[in-house]
Amino acid sequence: MSLVPRSKSQLELMRKSGLVTAKALKAVLEAIKPGISLLELEKIANSEITKLGAQPSFKTVPGYSWATCLTVNNEVVHGIPRPITLKEGDLFSIDIGAVFGGWHTDAAWSVLVGHESGVKSHEKEKFLKAGEEALWQGIAQARSGNKIGDIVASMQRVVEGVG
Repeated sequence: MSLVPRSKSQLELMRKSGLVTAKALKAVLEAIKPGISLLELEKIANSEITKLGAQPSFKTVPGYSWATCLTVNNEVVHGIPRPITLKEGDLFSIDIGAVFGGWHTDAAWSVLVGHESGVKSHEKEKFLKAGEEALWQGIAQARSGNKIGDIVASMQRVVEGVG
């Protein structure tokens, strides 16, 4: 597979799309607190993306009408926003994407709800710490000359506790 070099204007559009996704993700993460509903978080995400001149990427998927995929606690990825409220200590995950100038960007993050107020969950905190460390290890391997397998192997070592 050969890579097609991108023009400066394409790279700028990619960057702008990524910024929209990052800003929308940040807006949702800042709104997370006990008592907020997944539907309210969805509304924030959708509003932020459109306010910034983009469209929600996930809404381009046939049959999907949401700007986000939201999960709580042990739910598997790509959960549909629904009218449930977050509680202290919940593990909340968001997947969000935007389309700007024809370029799709996507980001995901997980947090403990109410974590700042002192709610502790050793198991959930350990899970989040391992995920973030695996992310950083994978990013460190994403360089010229390496393959996807190098990235995945570095992440796997962290997850298995040997990295």
